[in-house]
Amino acid sequence: RGVSERPRPLRFRSPLSTTLTMPPPPTLPKPRHAYLAQKRKEHQQAGKDASSSTYDYIVIGSGPASAGFINKLLSLKREVSVLWFEEGERIGKYGQGIVGWPDELQPQISKGNIPDHRFTTRNWLRARSWKGFGGGDAMNSGGPNYLGLQQDDTVLEPNVWELRNQNIIEGKSSFGTTPLGDRFIGAFQGAEGFVGYEMQTPLPTDAPAISMAGSGFVGYPSSIYPSSQRRNFLADRLAQEFSAGPGRRSLHLRTKVVRLLVEEAPDGGKRVSGVAVLPPGGGGEVVYRAHSTILSAGIFGTFSLLVDSGIGPPEALDTRGISPSRRVIENPHIGKEVGDEVIVTCLFVAAEDQGGPPPQGRVAPLVGARAGDQFLRRTALVVWARGLPTIFALITRMWLVFRLLLTPFARNWSYISVSLDSLDPVTRKPTMALRATKHSVEVDDSRLDFTPEMMGWYESQLPALKEFFRLNNEAPQSCWRRWHRFWLRFLTPLIHSSIGRCVGMPPGVTEWNLHIKPTKKELGTYNHFYGGCQPVTVLNDKFELYLHPPALGKTAEENRCRPALAGLHIADASVIPQLTPGAPSATVMEWGMRVADRLCFVEGV
Repeated sequence: RGVSERPRPLRFRSPLSTTLTMPPPPTLPKPRHAYLAQKRKEHQQAGKDASSSTYDYIVIGSGPASAGFINKLLSLKREVSVLWFEEGERIGKYGQGIVGWPDELQPQISKGNIPDHRFTTRNWLRARSWKGFGGGDAMNSGGPNYLGLQQDDTVLEPNVWELRNQNIIEGKSSFGTTPLGDRFIGAFQGAEGFVGYEMQTPLPTDAPAISMAGSGFVGYPSSIYPSSQRRNFLADRLAQEFSAGPGRRSLHLRTKVVRLLVEEAPDGGKRVSGVAVLPPGGGGEVVYRAHSTILSAGIFGTFSLLVDSGIGPPEALDTRGISPSRRVIENPHIGKEVGDEVIVTCLFVAAEDQGGPPPQGRVAPLVGARAGDQFLRRTALVVWARGLPTIFALITRMWLVFRLLLTPFARNWSYISVSLDSLDPVTRKPTMALRATKHSVEVDDSRLDFTPEMMGWYESQLPALKEFFRLNNEAPQSCWRRWHRFWLRFLTPLIHSSIGRCVGMPPGVTEWNLHIKPTKKELGTYNHFYGGCQPVTVLNDKFELYLHPPALGKTAEENRCRPALAGLHIADASVIPQLTPGAPSATVMEWGMRVADRLCFVEGV
């Protein structure tokens, strides 16, 4: 007999003539490789669907710059379509998106969410960048950008200046009442020859100079710990309006943009028409197209993507193996004039914790002070109570065995960072540069030097520092802290010696020896890098890349009018022309808003 198309279920005859049907076999979960293959297929199909249409904007990166741009853009144009890419994922404990310092630093480093970039001459230092949704706001600090003052989930245009100053007031009430904070403030207010503090938003833009009366210090609220005030960074708020799949507003996490798509423009120039990305789980490249592309991947990510797309200095293009036919822009100024808030780290032992449970009682910044006159306005100080784990995790390359041996004796070590600006004394420009390797980016600090001007900034703080340490040592404290202070005094000669450099000891000075040698090896880093795509030499006033470097024989007006690469706009710390004391999060958020204003103005809004 023929076989029926539908198999009959097995039936068993019981004595009671009851018919039983065998249940279907259980569905087993797919293996991991099958799951990834399915997700890859879905992403590629989504790319095919998206490639048939063109988005209004593609945004690369999810830090404060891109958040500022998207938020401002949606406040001006609610109907635009936006495609948002982030190479990292949601980070932090329980997926809350904020990294608690220092406990969660090492796990995030191990996951690759805090990449390590090498310095070319200071091998004991780490240069860090942030890879994860929210960028520096989620990984580092960004206190001015945390929108705890908003009670609803609507997209609003944050007033960065008002928000920052409200946070300053809150930080004053949070940290200024602790004994450690009172001693710090009192020492600097009573220091001989000290001109006082400037309470002003430290931004290089032409924003209104908002000042406020107070006792003369700037307090930072905790933004590196989740607080009870339900703070959220702006990118996290914006993500609620974006879908994970194809749509008018789409957010793609764990998606790496590998290159920009450059084509000939109708006017004979060149323009960026879209991007090529690698989907999660691997697979081939997927192409997305847009009318405008916003590159805000941080100075390391932006420089690397530009080089991979055939844009950069000739030596970087040679290193990455970019053939002459693929080169779009050869400009030796790209990746140059890079600066950072370099620091002299002064170790000490606080008489007590900063006060209260985390965040105030751990390593959150206590207070930052910036001198008020023109000569000293680039000097900032921040007290980090119990900040040694942060130094070990982020700043130094200290060997693990030495770290484990030292930690029991230095658990209560704290530090004051004396921030200094690193400028060439002649050109008054930042001296560092970015250097491309085959798969990463290095910081070329060969021209960084400890100038007499920087030494003057540092020495101007010594009277107040000495007074603070005197008050701190005279305060009541436990025997355990005095034991840690003894070990700091015992190890001070080692910290000041070349042996300390070999094992990766934190650079700088201690409360027992404030003398510093005028060499760049005494300077640490705050990972507040800026520059690389400077105006005039690299960017025009529309935040577009010039196709050619400035010509020496032409006037400034002629160089300003030279052709640019259309369709691509840079909006991150790469465009900051000078140092902003403290984390540059508020500054780059303002730049993102500025780019949105500029684009909408050009388009007639």
